[in-house]
Amino acid sequence: ISSSDGNNYNDNNDDYNDNNDYRNANYLMSETEIITSIVPIGIEPVYDLTEPLTHSFIANGFRIHNCSEALLEHKEFCNLGSINLMNHICYDNNGRPTIDWEKLRRTTKTMVILLNRVIDKNYYPDSEYQRQVQKNRKIGLGIMGFADLLLYHYKIKYSSNEARDLARRIMRFVHEQAKRYSDRYNFDNQSLTSVAPTGSISTICKVSSGIEPNFGRKFIRTTFEGLKFNLGIDLDGDWVETAHDISPMNHLLMVASIADYVDMGISKTINFAHDVTEKDI
Repeated sequence: ISSSDGNNYNDNNDDYNDNNDYRNANYLMSETEIITSIVPIGIEPVYDLTEPLTHSFIANGFRIHNCSEALLEHKEFCNLGSINLMNHICYDNNGRPTIDWEKLRRTTKTMVILLNRVIDKNYYPDSEYQRQVQKNRKIGLGIMGFADLLLYHYKIKYSSNEARDLARRIMRFVHEQAKRYSDRYNFDNQSLTSVAPTGSISTICKVSSGIEPNFGRKFIRTTFEGLKFNLGIDLDGDWVETAHDISPMNHLLMVASIADYVDMGISKTINFAHDVTEKDI
């Protein structure tokens, strides 16, 4: 992490600050930031609602439910971050893929510090928001790019026991390391991990979202602003699976494989066929 005052956070070793107080570490940003410009873009109405019975509502013609990857109390906010697993892969001397566990440790450490910095440096709407958020200090560290990891490196099916075991080991490691650094620097976080949809950020990073399989071999994602992204899989193999190739039970088993290491919610979609029956569900 580089700070605006020129200091650098160096992670050459596991202990950059032995006093267990991250607020005294040299990566803290200065209190003064420079605003280069403020450009008016107009005013649009924004609506926030809660439907207390079913927690669902109609949006753009679809019945949707509020996101639930973060379990929040009154006047708290989502403070989420996702690790791109495609940047944490290496190969052993026999050419076999393996997770770069040391790099994943360093990334987890950095992310725990970063998300806690958000809590401390954020501008809150009112004092009650600030009191509640800084009291509970909930963060949600998750992953993305998992399906691509299976496709392009491990070359195993998403629905396989091997894939679920890999997901379990990754999330267990992330949770253990997050807990380790939360304790070390006295963050006192009530929650540490959450697997969010990562729809936008995974598209920007050009990796699969969250723990989801790729939706299809070729598809286009269109943003609200009309931007189009050509997505999909550019390889063939008997291990290649897309969302509709995977049974509902195997979708659920992937959730179950990591549930013990996720403090808040797991975003996951079960893709049924268009002719699904009530009995199937």
